[in-house]
Amino acid sequence: MFKVVKIKEDVSRRWEGRLYWVFMRDLLKNRSCRAYVGDKFRNWKRWERIIRKWEEGEEVVLGGLVYKDEKRGIIDGDSLVFISNGRVG
Repeated sequence: MFKVVKIKEDVSRRWEGRLYWVFMRDLLKNRSCRAYVGDKFRNWKRWERIIRKWEEGEEVVLGGLVYKDEKRGIIDGDSLVFISNGRVG
């Protein structure tokens, strides 16, 4: 389980659109990690609702995430992520 602690919006120098750094806490390993997603990326549909809920002030806990580089704390943005704190649907 991963708890979203911060989301930083950025602008891409390579692509049009908005980019987001989603900073999380791995609750099982008690460590920080992050994922990189963009509103023009294929994975956007999975992440859009998560970002919106966090921006609305809701606590967001996620499941289904896989590390792309565990040593560096990078989460694979293409993971089959889901909201696991009872707010699915």
